[in-house]
Amino acid sequence: MKRSELFEQHEPPPFGLERLRARMTEDRLALARRLVLVTALASGVVVAVLARPRTKPIELTPSAEALLRSPNDVEGLAGTVVAPMASSNPNVVLVRVSTLE
Repeated sequence: MKRSELFEQHEPPPFGLERLRARMTEDRLALARRLVLVTALASGVVVAVLARPRTKPIELTPSAEALLRSPNDVEGLAGTVVAPMASSNPNVVLVRVSTLE
């Protein structure tokens, strides 16, 4: 049996190749639009993360030093509460420092 006998030969529909090429071009444009949209969205997220206001870190050293001097006398630390915490090890001092800043 010959190949031509096994498989029928069909003619493509009229203007089929032109329609296929047009659809492929539209698909490329849609892909390019999606790529631009995703890139813009990712850039916006990066800018939003980098542009957010940064908070100044709270300096805990003066609070801890004040507690070690005198647990009941914390001067010059307005809005700060220093509280000792229990520890099972006598060589370890745990301090809870809370501030409103």
